[in-house]
Amino acid sequence: MKKFLFTALLLGLVLSCTDQPPKPIDTELKRSGGAFSYAHLDVQPTTFVINNQRDTFLCSKNNLIYVPAQAFITKDQTSQVELYLKEYTQPGECLTQNIATTTINQQLLLSSTILHLEARQGPDPVKLAPDQQLRVHILRHADQADETMTLWGGTPEAWRPVPFDRPRLFNHRLKIGSYRARHFANGHSIDAWEKQHLSISPEEEQVLWNDRPSLHLYFTINPNGKIEQVSFKEPITNDFQRRILQEMADYPQCRPHLVNGVTQSIQCEYVFRVRQTDPKYREDLDYLNAITRNKAALAPRVPNHIDNLELKYHIFNIQKLGWLAAAKAQTVEKTADLVVQVAPDVSAQVKVLLQDSKAIVLGTVQENGVVFRGLPQNKDIQIIAFGHRANQPVYAEAQANSSDGIVQTLPFEPTSTEGMRHAIRQVGHTQ
Repeated sequence: MKKFLFTALLLGLVLSCTDQPPKPIDTELKRSGGAFSYAHLDVQPTTFVINNQRDTFLCSKNNLIYVPAQAFITKDQTSQVELYLKEYTQPGECLTQNIATTTINQQLLLSSTILHLEARQGPDPVKLAPDQQLRVHILRHADQADETMTLWGGTPEAWRPVPFDRPRLFNHRLKIGSYRARHFANGHSIDAWEKQHLSISPEEEQVLWNDRPSLHLYFTINPNGKIEQVSFKEPITNDFQRRILQEMADYPQCRPHLVNGVTQSIQCEYVFRVRQTDPKYREDLDYLNAITRNKAALAPRVPNHIDNLELKYHIFNIQKLGWLAAAKAQTVEKTADLVVQVAPDVSAQVKVLLQDSKAIVLGTVQENGVVFRGLPQNKDIQIIAFGHRANQPVYAEAQANSSDGIVQTLPFEPTSTEGMRHAIRQVGHTQ
């Protein structure tokens, strides 16, 4: 065992996985909702003690964090930093902390996991060094194996997109064959026509990447300059191919191909390709070596190759601590407004949970009740409210439809801490 630890130190890599009771954070975040942000119902953080002089892989219950050496600005020569990680994986865990899953532009976020990160040395907060980034690996759900999540941050009431290191698609078009004319018979530029009619849009780019990233279009220019026998080598499986065939039907007349002064038919080909650049983290040798050196007995959930790691986790670089979410934004085309009435003797925060997507929406208090604007039409929802009546904690829950218009006064009942915990566990489950 001593020999193993000594070897790990020489490698400069610490893999820390802890199931020990977390150490509480001294300060409580101040968010909107005042008394209804119940700190005693918040998820407990997992605490990691990090040696700031070494690369470190941290393993929480569901996620991984790679911390490079010298990641934090420490107040003195002390190399030890405590990192606190909160993981919100269930809708009920978000509700008592006023965490919504909507963007600053009122889009719904289909979220896999919400995280909060905080670093400290003793009672003092610690920031990341300006030239350093943490690498967060968020576990993919079974139904997200091929989905691309984006990164969101800011405040949990209105998320904002956060730039991150990710693969980027790009495309190009090749023209193959012996036909060398630069202009059509009418004198117009062939290159300009190709750019206007045969370019791949970003939406088509993604479709091709998912379907068939390389396509070969064959055609013949006959002795009169007309094109014929236009066909794809590959089966027609997507709208891009169908559009290109339609565009080629209007291909302008070409200048005849001459061989020794005699016009001949000529075979031509367009090749459409979509490729993907590697994210920069694949060039981070310290990170790649840390993955390769992982010992299964020490951290069996950390795959020992980047390809396997990408299949299991969404990977994001972050330059700031705080709130993070891996999610996809969804624009609602047909919307409905909902008013939820609350008895005047109750002070409460009211939320709506969309049953299908599990998105959480916060309402706005107005004279006629709590108003939810821009909900998707005709969706099953769960209305949840925590609050106080005469200094007594109360709770209300109701099933409804987003297009109901008005929901009559919520049925608040007295509750307790244990009652709230039980209610949280039931959120998202239909009766």
